Amino acid sequence: MTTTTTEPVRNGVDTRQLFGTLDLVKQQPELARFQFRAGNRWIGGAQNRTTIKDFYGAGQVDTSRAEPFVMDAGEPAVLVGTDTGADPAEHLLHALAACVTTSLVYVAAARGVRLTEVIVARGHGRSVVFDSVTRGVPVQVDVVTG
Repeated sequence: MTTTTTEPVRNGVDTRQLFGTLDLVKQQPELARFQFRAGNRWIGGAQNRTTIKDFYGAGQVDTSRAEPFVMDAGEPAVLVGTDTGADPAEHLLHALAACVTTSLVYVAAARGVRLTEVIVARGHGRSVVFDSVTRGVPVQVDVVTG
């Protein structure tokens, strides 16, 4: 269900900031280039831990996160794991679902629509993760030992 609204914050999104960002990217398209980074360490068996903190975006390295995000991955018993975390395919599904949902919410906010539920079919066309999964994206993997 949707209704049209003129509130400056819609669906939890500051539309003034959203439009300001869009206007700036139109003027300087290079600001839309992002490079996300993740470090991963093997814990044991099927368990490993990913740490995410800094990224490159809007023309610079962003180091504003005080603490990293930490996510464990593992495998269920049927795949010889001990359920220490969602498996990598489940993390990918989470990323896809979250990106499609966020994209939909941003588009609705920009169009003045207040959401009371999410219609996923309209979000995939603007999802960076959906695009990356279906069309591919360059990936660089570096190995650090020690």
